[in-house]
Amino acid sequence: MAELLLVKSVWDMANLVAEQIEEWKQTLWAQINTEAMEEHAKQLQKDVKALNRKVRIWDCYTGLEGQLKNFLTILPIVGALSSKAMRPRHWKQVMQTTGVTFST
Repeated sequence: MAELLLVKSVWDMANLVAEQIEEWKQTLWAQINTEAMEEHAKQLQKDVKALNRKVRIWDCYTGLEGQLKNFLTILPIVGALSSKAMRPRHWKQVMQTTGVTFST
C-alpha cells in the first residue's frame, strides 16, 4: 500500500507538470512571460525534489526531473527570441539555421 501511494504521488506530479507545460505551449507568442514561467517551473522542480526519496530511482521520476530541467534550459532561448530586439535579419538567420520557414 505504501508503494502505491508513492506511485500516485509521482503520477500526480507528472500530470501537474504535463498540464502546466501544455498550458504554456498554448500561450500566444506576444504574451510569453519567460520570467513567470521560469519561476513556476523552478517551484515545480522543488516540488518534484520534495517527493519521497524512494522514488528517485524510478524511471518516471528521472524522466519528470529531466523534463523540467530541459524546459528550464530552453526558457532563456525563448526569452531571447521573444525579445523586441529581434529584427527581421535575426529571424532570417534563425530560419536559415533551422531549415524551417515561418512568418514573423
